[in-house]
Amino acid sequence: MSLLNFGFTQEKKGHGVAEDQCKRSADGPAAADEVQTKNKKYDTQRKRLFLPQWKTKWLWVVYDEEKGVMFCQTCRKYPSLADKSSPLFSGTSNFRVDLVKSHQRSREHEACGMRIQHESKERATTELKGRIYSSIQKGLETVNLSFEKLQPTAPGPSLACANFDGCNVMLGQRGGVISQIKEVIPTALEIHCVAHKLERAVLDASKSCPQM
Repeated sequence: MSLLNFGFTQEKKGHGVAEDQCKRSADGPAAADEVQTKNKKYDTQRKRLFLPQWKTKWLWVVYDEEKGVMFCQTCRKYPSLADKSSPLFSGTSNFRVDLVKSHQRSREHEACGMRIQHESKERATTELKGRIYSSIQKGLETVNLSFEKLQPTAPGPSLACANFDGCNVMLGQRGGVISQIKEVIPTALEIHCVAHKLERAVLDASKSCPQM
């Protein structure tokens, strides 16, 4: 039995949907503009806070609790390379992730970062040279000797040469271990280790010899 016999009417398929779609289409632009306006108003009134995890994710970010601003310590360290017009150079309370990411991608920030890496590498090399020189001194002390006792003018044995591999840390004329030795014993000669040179020669030769 059909309900049409009791006075019910059948709605045409798609008619109601079409009307709803037309209504939404007509109201769409206005509704979208209204939502966008509300979002802008919310974004303007929203109070953003500095997130502590940013200091872990971006190690160059520093938050000044007293002033309530964040800044880039890398760029502040090298003002001659940095973009002084950047908010993250002077310090900003505009705590936005996109601002931090944009600063990280800037050419000036990358230049400051490269300078830090270069200085860090030089500092590590200097420390390594100091440790090696100190180790040689301690080795001499175990046989009751020192660089001072090995002077050509001092009685007993003297240091004629120093035998090292060819790396700059050891044989570098500017700050290398040999240059530190020469400050005490100017007559000392540097010699590139014969055994090390022979090893390198054999390795180079083996590259052109399939049988090896």
